[in-house]
Amino acid sequence: RALPSFAVGAGISHTIAAYVPPTAMAGGPGAECGTAPGPYFGAAAIATAAVRPGGGSPSDEAVVLGGTATAGTLAFYVYGDPDFFPATANGSTVFSHNAAPSFSATSPNRSVGFGAMTSGGPGDLPGARSVAAPTASTPRATTLNGGPAATLAEGPASFYDGAGMPEGPIVPLATATAPAPAPGPASGRTSLTALYAIDAAGGGLNLVAVRPGT
Repeated sequence: RALPSFAVGAGISHTIAAYVPPTAMAGGPGAECGTAPGPYFGAAAIATAAVRPGGGSPSDEAVVLGGTATAGTLAFYVYGDPDFFPATANGSTVFSHNAAPSFSATSPNRSVGFGAMTSGGPGDLPGARSVAAPTASTPRATTLNGGPAATLAEGPASFYDGAGMPEGPIVPLATATAPAPAPGPASGRTSLTALYAIDAAGGGLNLVAVRPGT
């Protein structure tokens, strides 16, 4: 799937809010960008954050509604990827993001690990064996989370995630089909994928794979 993108003026603080309208007639889930978010069809915001692009931050930032209300971690988590994308002919660059604060809090190493299924079989992504839990952004300030980048020699068929494992293989708990290749902005030879580990019901883990910047 593609990740929806929106142009936001640099240097200006923007308030982003997410809502769940009380009825389907209200238009389904909604989002708003304004200076002071108010009720959306009478529903209060379930998460709010201030973002301010520019000022040394990456030009592309991803805002993820993550965590769970039960654990008190439901909030916006903001991620930034580097502007430089490594290039490998017919390869794939993968950015791995931990957007599962509730799962991370209960996993043995307080982290999430990522892997890919290629023609050679499953393999943990370099640098993404134990990605720490993210820090939530607030209505007053943005905390920019990152994610390790791994360049693969071939485009994988799918990805997986599980509890972070500094040693030993990652045990897959969730999988996601690799999105259709999209050319990298620099070379046109490398497809880009952003992985987001997210909290699932019952304290579990899920995985979302998207094409960034589209």
